[in-house]
Amino acid sequence: MDSPLTIAIVIAILLVIGLVAAFIYSQKKFRGQNLPAAAREKGDFIHLKCPRCNHLNYVEETSYIKLCNSCGWNLTEPYIYTNCILNLNEEMNWEEISADLKENDRVFLKRDIFVEEDIEKIAVLNQDYEKIGWIPDDISKKLIEDIEMSSKIFSIIKKIQPSKHIEILITNDAQKLYSEST
Repeated sequence: MDSPLTIAIVIAILLVIGLVAAFIYSQKKFRGQNLPAAAREKGDFIHLKCPRCNHLNYVEETSYIKLCNSCGWNLTEPYIYTNCILNLNEEMNWEEISADLKENDRVFLKRDIFVEEDIEKIAVLNQDYEKIGWIPDDISKKLIEDIEMSSKIFSIIKKIQPSKHIEILITNDAQKLYSEST
């Protein structure tokens, strides 16, 4: 069985298998480089999850405009939709604050830096730009980062309760703002 002829046949078979494998590999490699021009020009694509609707989008990585295919949200911008109860400004009189404000009134947000305490807070201003309160610290920390990355922020008064609580809605989604306020 170990005759020189059988050894030569086995070596020949292995050599043929090796050559066929090398040929197939080179064909696959060559075929991958020979993409149509349209496919070569498209560039690299990535998957991005929409923060608004949780839809998974396949977008070009180098594109400046990355929009969700489902809801149209800008995928490079964080989605902000938060309700919170204000920490009221104790220097202002509650009767004055509650008389001037109504539900669905627009309020403005301003970043406050307290150097002594080394804290950043978000102040809430009424339409006369008077400070009526601050957003709670736990919500404020996350919002500061998100607000910096957003192009527009909207905030309205959602509820004014007689127990000296003012609830506001903060969002960068104009559709939700106007659908909630009506």
